[in-house]
Amino acid sequence: MKKIRQVMNPNGLIALTVLPYTKGATEETSKEIGIEISHFLTAAGFSQIQIEFKDIKHVPSVCVTGMNIG
Repeated sequence: MKKIRQVMNPNGLIALTVLPYTKGATEETSKEIGIEISHFLTAAGFSQIQIEFKDIKHVPSVCVTGMNIG
């Protein structure tokens, strides 16, 4: 994530979306993935991290966004 941030434009936005397809995935799975991604983005120096969910057929997708303030 740090290398991605280094090549991004100042004030650029990164968005990572995941739809868990693992057997037994639940809403909680999506929440855990979102939290983990947000930690990676924070550690890489992104700010204004947001986690959003969208209801999909069986399990919600999760989208985590962060800004490259600079």
